[in-house]
Amino acid sequence: MILRYRLLPICITRLWLTGKMRNQGIEIAVNAIPVRTKDFEWKTTVTASHNANKLLSLSNDLYETSNQIDHAYLGEPISLSTQRMEVGRSMGHYGMKSVGVSENGLWMVENTMTGEIEEFTDNMLSNDDYRQYLGNALPKLYLGWNNSFRYKILIYLSR
Repeated sequence: MILRYRLLPICITRLWLTGKMRNQGIEIAVNAIPVRTKDFEWKTTVTASHNANKLLSLSNDLYETSNQIDHAYLGEPISLSTQRMEVGRSMGHYGMKSVGVSENGLWMVENTMTGEIEEFTDNMLSNDDYRQYLGNALPKLYLGWNNSFRYKILIYLSR
């Protein structure tokens, strides 16, 4: 489910649910008690998970919108989105691909239309020819490790 909002002229915020997203994944957890005595106990848990998503739609029966939305904007002075939601794709990092620094100290940016490397200019900020998918916005793997230690009646948890 995608949550969208709109500011109405009377300063009332209206919130509605639009679109559909498919999320799939797997999680594995392994619990162990490596040490257990009368006065001391150590419990540990290791978790690993992988998740994938795909945007199925951004519209519903009541509200219709385009098939892509840019979001997660950088702050001033560069108001540029860093992620793009596009129907048929997973959440992706979207931006300019920098491949180095010029002799003038400016970023060297790849033009997606020509494949050429060009020195950064302000005009590139509003030109989609210089922006591309840079990878998935979700990590490929999440890992977690939790521990708890008990000494007599005192318990310490670490996460």
